[in-house]
Amino acid sequence: MIRAKTEFDACKEVFISSTPKLFELLFEDIPIRHPEYATFLADRGVYIIDSNGYKLLRLECREGKKLLLQELHDRNIEPQTVLDTYLGTLFAVFEQANIKEKTTLAYYTGNEFVEPIEIKVIGHPSGFMKGSFTLFDELISKNYRSIRLDKVKKPPTLTYDPLEAFDNRISNSSILIFEKDTLRELAVMSFENFLKVKEIFIHTTHFHINAVFFGYLKFKIRKMQGI
Repeated sequence: MIRAKTEFDACKEVFISSTPKLFELLFEDIPIRHPEYATFLADRGVYIIDSNGYKLLRLECREGKKLLLQELHDRNIEPQTVLDTYLGTLFAVFEQANIKEKTTLAYYTGNEFVEPIEIKVIGHPSGFMKGSFTLFDELISKNYRSIRLDKVKKPPTLTYDPLEAFDNRISNSSILIFEKDTLRELAVMSFENFLKVKEIFIHTTHFHINAVFFGYLKFKIRKMQGI
């Protein structure tokens, strides 16, 4: 999870994680409307949800979610502010990695360009009553010792480059993007059939497959936030 330092009276540190739903909305160009804070009985965290009830981000402090909610209210930190900070920080990592924006997620197969019919970001369990996280959180947490809830800053140096940390492989009619060291999956791109995927691998390098994926997400973040 991502550590955020605060000037709160009680919660000096807040830990942030994202959900696959946030990236599903990003990739599908579905607007995120009216973010607000919410808690759930079987979880120790505070969630940012949108008007449809979709969980987007999760926040937690050691002192408990009731106190965290009070601190967020007292400091006038709006859910939209935290969401913008998270996405802006991820964008800053992509900038530092010199990832070029891609307006389409298309790969050349020798005679045509094809796009995935579905993109699924993988959620990983964080532990009992702690929700889940995505490996985009790892991209942030391994490049920042800490962030703030209300301000985006660029990482001084890039210690965890997405283009070096991740690889990809074929699985049936899908391409899996996964972390090289742990083999944990970041995302799955599904195509119409196995032949399309095989042709992508014949005509495209592993590096380029990931570069296009991250470049497309970078474009989506800019589009949503107007960075």
